[in-house]
Formats: sequence, C-alpha cells, structure tokens
Amino acid sequence: MGRVISVLVIIFASAMLIINFYRQQAPEDVQKDSETNGNLEVHMEDAQFVQVKNGPSYNPEKEEGILKVELKIKNNTSNTLQVRPESDIVLYDGDKQIDALQNVSDPFLNREVYSSSSLIAGKQKSFIVLFAVTFDTAYEMHISPKANYGNEEVDDVTIPLDVRNYMDTYEQINEPVEALQAYVDAVYFQEDIDVEEKMDVHIETLQAEAKSDFLSFITFRRSEKLPDKIADRFYDTYINTLKKEGEVNGTIIAYNENNASVQLEYRLPSYSKLLTDMSEVRLTAREEKNISELKNADEATWKEIDELIEGVQMESGQIEVYLMKKDGKWEFHPNYSDGEKQIKRIFGKGY
Repeated sequence: MGRVISVLVIIFASAMLIINFYRQQAPEDVQKDSETNGNLEVHMEDAQFVQVKNGPSYNPEKEEGILKVELKIKNNTSNTLQVRPESDIVLYDGDKQIDALQNVSDPFLNREVYSSSSLIAGKQKSFIVLFAVTFDTAYEMHISPKANYGNEEVDDVTIPLDVRNYMDTYEQINEPVEALQAYVDAVYFQEDIDVEEKMDVHIETLQAEAKSDFLSFITFRRSEKLPDKIADRFYDTYINTLKKEGEVNGTIIAYNENNASVQLEYRLPSYSKLLTDMSEVRLTAREEKNISELKNADEATWKEIDELIEGVQMESGQIEVYLMKKDGKWEFHPNYSDGEKQIKRIFGKGY
C-alpha cells in the first residue's frame, strides 16, 4: 500500500512540475504579439498582404505592398476612447513615420476599415488598418488613443511589426489571376492545363460549350448541327487563329483573403464583324448555289469560311471579373456581376 502511495505522490509531483513549467511559459507566449501600458491593451490578431484598387500594383520585384493589420484593443480606463485607424495608428521605420492608407477604394475592405472608432470604457474592440510597407522590414506600430472627455491622458502603445513574418501572404495575392488565366486558356484556347485543382469547374463540359457557341456563328442556321468532321475542321481553324493572334492577360485589381477581382485585358476576334461576314457568305451561298445548310456546301464554300476565320478582324478591350475562394477553390463571385457570362461574351456568346 505504501508503495502505491509513493508512486501516486511521484506522479502528482511530476504533473505539478509540468503545469508550473507551462504557467511560466504562457505569459511570454501571450505577450509576444501583445503590449499594454496599463490603460490600454493591444493584441495583434493577424496581418496579411492585400491588394486595393487605389494602391500599388502587385509586383514582387518592386518589394512593396499593402499590409492589412487586425488589432484587438481593450480600454482599461474609465473614459470612452477614440482610436481612428487612419490617423491614430502609424508605423515607424526608425525616425520615418508611415501613415495608414486614406480613402481606401475597395469593395472587399471598405466596411472593415471604416468602422466606428469609439472604444467604450472596460470594453475591447477589433480594428483594421492598412499600410504601404516595404518587404524585409521590421517596423514599430504606435497606437495613440484620445480620451473623449476630461483631462485623462492615455499613453501610446508600441507593438513590433516585422513584415518578414507575413511574406507568404503576398505570394497568395496572385492566386486568383493564375486560376482565372488557366480557366480561360483551358476552356477557350484549348490548352492542356489542370484547372479543376484551382477552380470549381468541370472543364470538359465548358470546352464543349465553348465549341458549340463558336459553331453557332458558322452554321447557316442556329439550329443546324454540323457533321463532326466539318465542325472539327472549322473549330481547329478558329483555335489556331486564337493561339496565333488572340491574347487574354489577367491582372489582380483587388484581393482580401477569399475575395478577389481580376482585370482581363483581351485581344480577340471581333465576333460582331465575324457574324456580319458569315451573313454575307450565307446569303451568297443561298442565292448563287441554292445551299440552305452549311453541311451541304461545297469545298469552295468551306474553304471561304476557313479563310474568313483565319483573317478575322481582332479587337481589344477589358473586363473585371470577381472571384471568391470556397473550400480551397476559386469560383465566380455570386454577389457581383456574372464573371462567367462576361467571359463568354468576349468570346462571342450572345452575338
């Protein structure tokens, strides 16, 4: 019995040593991203790079970007305090002061950044602030609250902000561009690219739909179905022309975690001109050759259409496509203009 008690004592003592060890370590862990001056407690919840419409363009070679910092601030005074993110929170790089971004123009961030600045006595609140920062730089962030009334003074709180800890989030900014570019290249340029790992789509269905949409230009009647051999011939001519003359390039416009907008600049066939030219071919074939369906045309007519596709007039433009990330994959954002429909239109759908 005494032996059992001795073993239990040893186990209990060991457990207490472990608990005391973690109790001693816990304050250091908690304070790593937190600071307090007695009146104010500041904890840095998160920081990550974002892209805003009126900020610097995404470009890793420029070594600068927009960092979104999320803070949780607790007011330990008896006064209501004001903390205005755009003026009361600044960064210092040595003696150089970096002010927060003003007048952020971005659909994904406006509501977050311009929330109420009042901090009630004894309460805590989350704040978001944006800074233009330089890569590989360690800053000091100063929070300077103002008392609403009385003569109470509240000292600044300083918390370190090392940009190097968040560089992996800058690389993520271009993910939606890469996903959308792969989507366009695979669906419309028929490139052999794995899109389904990046976007929630069924690529073969979309490729078949893109082919069907284009062939509706070529047939003499919208309901006409071309034999596979002829359809493949015209579509191959079209794809070769696209790869030779066409171009679609994406640029990130806005990015915030799981939301993004991408600008697509394009140089593609003028589908309105193509439709006009096909109407002339169709009319001539009907009047001069008594041909009412393209599948019944002769080789000379088919060749004429091949040449028309190869020499199609190109036009340039741009569209903005909104995306959201869900379950690890990008998809067209349901709360903004239909991005899938916009892309179909620049490739001729709807003419």
